[in-house]
Amino acid sequence: MISRLCSISLALAGCFATLVPALAAQTSTELYSPVRVRGSLTSAGYGTPIDTRAPNIFTTLTLELACPAANISAVLSGPLSSGNSGGNLLVDNNVLVTVTPLGGTPGLPVNVCSGGASSGSAYGLYNQNCFQSSYSSQAGNLLGVEPDSLVASSGVPPIDIGNLLIPGEKQMVKIDLTDEGGYLATSTVFLNSNCTEVGVTGPTHLNGNPVTIENAPSLTQSFNFDRNPGTQVTFTYDLSRTANDAGGTLTVPAGSTPWVNNAAISPAIFNAQFRPYTSFATSRCLIHYGEVDAQGNPACKLYTLECVLGSNPAAAGANCPVSSLPNERMTDTFDGPDFYLSNIHTPNDGTFSEGFGFLMANDVWAGGACAFAPAANLNEPCPQNLMDSFVGPGLTTGRGTTTHPNSTFISVSGVPEPRTSLRMKRGHDDEGEDDDDAQTMWINSTTLPVSFHSVSPYLYDLRGKLTGADTYIAQPIRSITFGISPAGQVPDPADNPISNDRTLANGSCPVPTPSSPGSPALRQPAFDPPAVGVAFPGDGLFALHYFAQDCAGTKELQFRKVKGSWTTSFRTRIIGVDTTAPAVSIAGSPSTHYSIGSHAALSYNCSDSTPGSGIVRCGSQHFAGKSSTGNLSLNLDTKAHGTHHITLWAEDAAGNKSSTQFTYTVQ
Repeated sequence: MISRLCSISLALAGCFATLVPALAAQTSTELYSPVRVRGSLTSAGYGTPIDTRAPNIFTTLTLELACPAANISAVLSGPLSSGNSGGNLLVDNNVLVTVTPLGGTPGLPVNVCSGGASSGSAYGLYNQNCFQSSYSSQAGNLLGVEPDSLVASSGVPPIDIGNLLIPGEKQMVKIDLTDEGGYLATSTVFLNSNCTEVGVTGPTHLNGNPVTIENAPSLTQSFNFDRNPGTQVTFTYDLSRTANDAGGTLTVPAGSTPWVNNAAISPAIFNAQFRPYTSFATSRCLIHYGEVDAQGNPACKLYTLECVLGSNPAAAGANCPVSSLPNERMTDTFDGPDFYLSNIHTPNDGTFSEGFGFLMANDVWAGGACAFAPAANLNEPCPQNLMDSFVGPGLTTGRGTTTHPNSTFISVSGVPEPRTSLRMKRGHDDEGEDDDDAQTMWINSTTLPVSFHSVSPYLYDLRGKLTGADTYIAQPIRSITFGISPAGQVPDPADNPISNDRTLANGSCPVPTPSSPGSPALRQPAFDPPAVGVAFPGDGLFALHYFAQDCAGTKELQFRKVKGSWTTSFRTRIIGVDTTAPAVSIAGSPSTHYSIGSHAALSYNCSDSTPGSGIVRCGSQHFAGKSSTGNLSLNLDTKAHGTHHITLWAEDAAGNKSSTQFTYTVQ
């Protein structure tokens, strides 16, 4: 039974102000980021016979706490001027706390606001507000103001909720911020407590701020579901690049305000419901520490990012800002266990690599194939894989990019990737060579013809051997993208799109309909675009990076584990450009006249000025790319009278050649 020092009644709120313990030696956790002052949703009301609209719970978290058997300390506070906890807080209108014994029956919600303006006795539970009348009288003039700047003058003192918690037990503590219409706002809200936080459980709803191009902070918004070390979970919606990338535009619907809901998904549920009959049918969802399913087992996290427009309560991914380039970033940052990837060996189609995925589906995705809302104008197969970058484990970050969200996201591993090979023709006397990442390819021209060949994984032959292979749907290759850079400055895939990259398109992608979800046994044709000329700015070492992308968005990236942590990079081929001919020289001042039958030798050497290229042939001798051969010796033929001519050739690794001639007379 929940222990309380105050009755759950209208008198309750008034007793909290006298119960604020010292805040020293308490663990402080930031529960909520600020929500700037804005108009309420039209659906928000007081929930009274006069105004039957229910209060809007505009942000909510449920914490699992383990509290000591005595002297529980738990205080909700706002920010001090230094940004730390312990100051006044401001919530327009109320803070509701609901305590549930672990595995037990939920208690009644309690409005813990005290010391603020009163809505009047007719409003029952919602009588006390977490703001002063000085705020309510000016709220209409404070639109867009961050409430952290208002807490000192218009907030209420820190609120003790320790008397609501159960001594010596684990419990679920749900903290709701509610709005009753008019205006909506909250300052930063902290929990200072000597209880131990086990994690945050869903469903959870966090509110953001209206997006405006002029307001830079609104372009990057983080939704922190858990800030505790070991169980950190954050979803970030980042529009900051959309205003900076050349040629890009960002369209923001008037009043577009993002919010994020989440739910815990068990791996078993993901395997059974979400992945079949997609190109992710062999993947695994990633555990987020601090997230548990309904049975208390570690779980994956399903985010739903949507936007509302002004006071209209209808939320949808289609209401969110739209970029003309795929540079809206979504990031899932979390603590979790180690993850693994393995190559997929097929009996008839070779080996395919696995990668990580950041899947985006429609607003109400309940698993399997889906369809994006027509209003989103995303004429793509659903779900899409947005993944551009993945690092971890420990604190793990998966990042993807899109033109705009729509609108449910989950992180996965074990996504089969397309496989691309390339052939490069060095010159008219060279028929080309296969892709070999281990060696530098040298050319003596600033242009190089390259042919790409890309295929989608075909896994149906592995049914019964690879889990999910029987429901795996291969997607056609949508495009191949490539670009060049100095060898030591290969771009980061997370910077998608990369400036000056070129894309070879393979036509439009077929969008499945409910009546034609596709056949898991379908083998997709290879994509063999015509050869293209890759241009280089001059001599030097360059990296040709490239990747294929299928119609489900999966990019052919390299995920490598370095010192226990995963990194993400492009597949690359190092190309050396050397258009300078090597030098071949006669050493010293040799005699040009010899007697018949005498012993005579010529000393010569070769050198190449381009670093890394080097001499591969000097005279009749061969080398493995030396910058200088040093002096070499060649015996001269003195068996016959007359004038003799010798041509000495030098050749470098790029195929450049030069020669010198030596003439001598035998008497």
